[in-house]
Amino acid sequence: MNKIFDVVVVGGGPAGMMAAGRAAECGAKVLLVEKNSRLGVKLLITGHGRCNLTNNIPSAEFIKKIGPKGEFLKYSMHHFGPSQVFDFFESRKLKLKTENFNRVFPESDKSSDVLFTLEKYLARSGVEVICGRQVKRFLRSDDLISSIELDDGSKISAKNFIFATGGKSYPVLGATGDGFTWAKKLGHTVSKLYPALTPIIVSGEAVKKMEGISLQQIELRLRVGNVVIAKAFGDGIVTANGLSGPVAHDLSKYLALPLEENKNAEIEIDFLPTQNVDEQLRSEFEKNGRLMLKTIVGKYVSPKLLNVIIENSGLDSEIHVSGISKNNRKKLAKLLNSFSLKVERVMGFEKANITFGGVSLLEVDSRTMKSKLINNLFFAGEVLDLDGPTGGFNLQICWSTGYLAGESSTK
Repeated sequence: MNKIFDVVVVGGGPAGMMAAGRAAECGAKVLLVEKNSRLGVKLLITGHGRCNLTNNIPSAEFIKKIGPKGEFLKYSMHHFGPSQVFDFFESRKLKLKTENFNRVFPESDKSSDVLFTLEKYLARSGVEVICGRQVKRFLRSDDLISSIELDDGSKISAKNFIFATGGKSYPVLGATGDGFTWAKKLGHTVSKLYPALTPIIVSGEAVKKMEGISLQQIELRLRVGNVVIAKAFGDGIVTANGLSGPVAHDLSKYLALPLEENKNAEIEIDFLPTQNVDEQLRSEFEKNGRLMLKTIVGKYVSPKLLNVIIENSGLDSEIHVSGISKNNRKKLAKLLNSFSLKVERVMGFEKANITFGGVSLLEVDSRTMKSKLINNLFFAGEVLDLDGPTGGFNLQICWSTGYLAGESSTK
């Protein structure tokens, strides 16, 4: 193939598909290149196969949830935020629903329906798609990319190029971080890369005894030394060797530097974050002094967790609560509000949902997604140094930056 296109998009994930579709919709001749045998491979597994495709909150609130880097998204979110994403899919006959924590899913609970909608969008917009071909190298002339060379030796020229190559998470699905390598070769700064939104591994026997416990609406606090450096609220699950689920995943990126610097880190679990547990136990003990400890504490936690809490308190589960001292009551309250586990590590890129780090936002124009170093290069999605918590935030980043990059590449 030795064709000339207006826009070539490298990467057929959510950001790449949105970018290619929007560019073609704006009248450009577009080629989308994907190294996997099909588009959207990682998209199919998001949300446990249900595809949590955005978070249904106002754009301004969304940006705050991202943190300090969220300001970079201000223009793209205004241009194509959660409400526009909602309209985009529903106008294409994919009905959506909003669940707990404002998470948005297709009504069918099938990520394949999201992918099918995007594939139809590409086809109807006239995007040419090549799958199963890897970009071998980019040919550069001064501050422009002139063409790309594929692994079969073919060269493709274009006026503009969009990197939507994703990150390093889930290498089993083909993620290799190529985009980061190419960006560096083109002069861009790429921050150190870490796995994020991934399970946390802890030490100790307590976690093994809690294996399988589902944790709902808990708070996790990440403590390094005497300082709490991050908190997360939501649902999770205790695994054989640690913590998983949304609430644990949201904390995982904050462990990158402490673990790298060999600092002692602990996770504190607040099983009842909305309750003053010590005051409630005091009241319960005074009113129901003849009841056994296991009966009182059993009102607040599941049977399996009850056994762990009482065992760690050093008390007899069948002791009458009238015989429990103030100090022991406070110890129980602390176990329920601040159960501490020592962190060993986080799972690597093989289990991470996203990559923490990427192409420096200082080198990308937030109003166009255009590189400030290469005049015909745009970025979109996970290749950027942008990430958010669980709950549809990271896919929304892909939709917003992809849509803006695609549109901007045609001007």
